[in-house]
Amino acid sequence: MAIETFWNAKLFFGKFDLTGFSNRIDVGIVVPPLPKSTLGKRQEIFNPGILQVTARAGGIVDFNQNSIDDFLAHNFGIGFDDIPFTAAPQNGALAGQKAVFMKAMLSQYQLGLQHGQIPQYSIELPPTDAPFVDGLILTDRSAAITGTNSGTPRQLGALADSTRQLWAVIHVLAKTGTSPTLDAKIQSAPTGGFGSPTDRIAFPQFTAEGYSMLNVVGPITDEHWRFSWAIGGSSSPSFTVFVAGGIITN
Repeated sequence: MAIETFWNAKLFFGKFDLTGFSNRIDVGIVVPPLPKSTLGKRQEIFNPGILQVTARAGGIVDFNQNSIDDFLAHNFGIGFDDIPFTAAPQNGALAGQKAVFMKAMLSQYQLGLQHGQIPQYSIELPPTDAPFVDGLILTDRSAAITGTNSGTPRQLGALADSTRQLWAVIHVLAKTGTSPTLDAKIQSAPTGGFGSPTDRIAFPQFTAEGYSMLNVVGPITDEHWRFSWAIGGSSSPSFTVFVAGGIITN
């Protein structure tokens, strides 16, 4: 087993890459024990409660226009309660490595200001209507994507029945060119060669930075999945994206 020092991870919230500002990430999964002891019992006994997920992050902050503070301070409340949050905890955060993601709301944003010190931020991101997904990176943000192409297939597994779902998230972080467009989708195939791919998820078309998190429900017998894209526009259009996918059971 390889033990890594945690340092070169990635963190995304909506269209914002928090990586360069963050130095801590906390993601917790708890099933609270519910007491069910009655008279005559000599010990406390419990039933499992409902799964609870918590996410927190923090780091340094700046106050320039379009900065992390500008983004976080204006993304509260109704209309900002289904924003994908993705953490890629392995060093490098490269395609094929672990990623965890969910839809979240920004419920708390705190500034830590101390004389003589670098300003600090902390945020809390409770989940909203989409599940917590433990999956893999399908396309990392190490290079901008161009033209029409697809990422390396990953064997995420089949969706045996309607209790199984594949969820995918895309963070569109930057664009170049004139009037660029990005049509992005998730495909599956029976084998890793992708001789007969099937479109499973079509993200909305992007013309600027943005985000989306969508799912497909089984049964689907295909075990191999990939991210595919087509980019339009002129003057060398490109997009910088981060895409992850994973399977959950209801």
